[in-house]
Amino acid sequence: MSDAQPPPFGSGEPPHPPPGPPPGYGPPSYGAPGSGAPGYGAPGYGAPGYGPPGYGGAPPPFPKPDNGLGLAIASTLLCCVPIGIAAIVFASQVDSKWAAGDFNGAQESAKKAKTFTYVGAGIGFVVIIAYVILVLAVGGSTTTTYR
Repeated sequence: MSDAQPPPFGSGEPPHPPPGPPPGYGPPSYGAPGSGAPGYGAPGYGAPGYGPPGYGGAPPPFPKPDNGLGLAIASTLLCCVPIGIAAIVFASQVDSKWAAGDFNGAQESAKKAKTFTYVGAGIGFVVIIAYVILVLAVGGSTTTTYR
């Protein structure tokens, strides 16, 4: 494990430490790109593009994605509540992931929020149109005659 050879037994010398910095010093190892661990470290460490600006990584080459929270709320209130709630959850994750330096996670949450918003709105509109057709069909077929 260590490259340093211990001194001969009985020589009275303490063992020599291995060359290099003491344990716990040096560049932090917070994970390689793609390992899921964001690159937080002292400035100057880490791979470019990992971690928030000023903390070891350069800012990403793309702008912050739109979270779509307004559309998610509208889809929840006007169309389909269960799917709209999922859209709100993913939309609210975008800003916090971006601030934490998880740029890819922020983009993925924005994409999922948009998907759930559009699916919820589509289901809501289909249900509303089906309801209108049903009301018109049933309402037009009943006739009441009074004598």
